[in-house]
Amino acid sequence: MALLARHGAASNPAAFEDAQGFGPTHAGSGRMEAFEGLGRDWVFPSISYKFHACCHGLHAMLESIRQIKDAGCDPAAIEQITVTTNPRWFAVCNKSEPQTGLEAKFSYRLTAAMALLGINTADLAVYSDATCRREDLIALRDRVSVVGDPTLADTASRVVVDMLDGSTRSADHDLAVPNDPEETALRLKAKSATLLGDGRMGALWQAVSELNGGPGGVTRLAGALAGAD
Repeated sequence: MALLARHGAASNPAAFEDAQGFGPTHAGSGRMEAFEGLGRDWVFPSISYKFHACCHGLHAMLESIRQIKDAGCDPAAIEQITVTTNPRWFAVCNKSEPQTGLEAKFSYRLTAAMALLGINTADLAVYSDATCRREDLIALRDRVSVVGDPTLADTASRVVVDMLDGSTRSADHDLAVPNDPEETALRLKAKSATLLGDGRMGALWQAVSELNGGPGGVTRLAGALAGAD
């Protein structure tokens, strides 16, 4: 953080308690007492992974669409897509007509269209202004409706795809449900490779795997992060 500040990065003084701050927008509650042990208590009750290079609020939807795609779904034959999510995400990642790559990372409608058209949402490079202007994406984006269901966990989403022939495809996903460890490893490697390249990804993965081996593992991790051989 000090290095960021030195280079001119600024932050909101109310970053924790502001309406769009870390507290209200994370963990679904904004209970400020969670920060009472900040700097003293270090507890990570669980680990979650981002398989997509966009807002975490979109991930359950994208995982649902992944199931639908794997089962077979021709984008050209889609009439309507309905995404159901916890309404707390509406103020975070529900930009209906994103115009920039940054806004694309916070759009249910556009990322749904991207996933259905086979765009790799784990690749940071696909979130661009040009992507927002693609006519095929806009056409499919405009068939996506986002509805709220407060009874749905904020880690879950449900997607229903109505086809032109009258049939439907549907799936739901809850990020709180553990993934298969082997599949998780494969997907993390694939996402990391899009950012680092296969060589650096492999070195970093190996170094992380050896962290329990003592100081040598930490040294190799530092080298991998720095891009060393």
